[in-house]
Amino acid sequence: MKIANLEAKLRGENQLGKRQNRLLRAAGYIPAVVYGRSKEGRNLALDEKSFTSHVWSRHKVFELKLDDGSKEETFLKDLQWDELEDRILHADFIRIALDEPMRSTVQIQFVGTPVGLSKDGAFDAPIQEIEVECLPKDLPELLRLVVNDLDVGDSIRVKDLPLGEGVKTLVDPEEIVCQVRVKKVRKETVEEPEGAAEAEGEGEAPSEG
Repeated sequence: MKIANLEAKLRGENQLGKRQNRLLRAAGYIPAVVYGRSKEGRNLALDEKSFTSHVWSRHKVFELKLDDGSKEETFLKDLQWDELEDRILHADFIRIALDEPMRSTVQIQFVGTPVGLSKDGAFDAPIQEIEVECLPKDLPELLRLVVNDLDVGDSIRVKDLPLGEGVKTLVDPEEIVCQVRVKKVRKETVEEPEGAAEAEGEGEAPSEG
């Protein structure tokens, strides 16, 4: 994964709070915080346009260049969204060391249409994201998995994922990521019309004891 460079402004205690956050967003900035590695947390302001562009590009590892001349090597841990306006409200970063392995969850994107679907098969994907461990520079932005060749009865397991050099997962390698299975046939029961049972018994003489 590419390490993205992002400029950030430090925010003082008098620039915090809901009112200040609203003013900050109105001015085109996003409130953010960076913390971790036994250091004091720092409140930041990010340029909304620049940061949102990085987010849509799936960047997660950032070198934050602060306006006091310092730098922070960070990982984007969490985002708070305004779903109605589809914009970022707040960002959380954690400090990392670029030369130390880290763990993160990576989304799996399934590409193509399995050939087994044309044979009345059904596609299942029980695993759609997976936790990996690697150096920050090796972290995949996305795992693209081509499924065109999957026939009925075929599957792709964790051990088959294209993780890339230096990337490993602690998930059981035999776990099924996706498969094409035989569709379950639904059995329909035919209900007898009302009165049919009574009609069958009409005219029968009682047994003699």
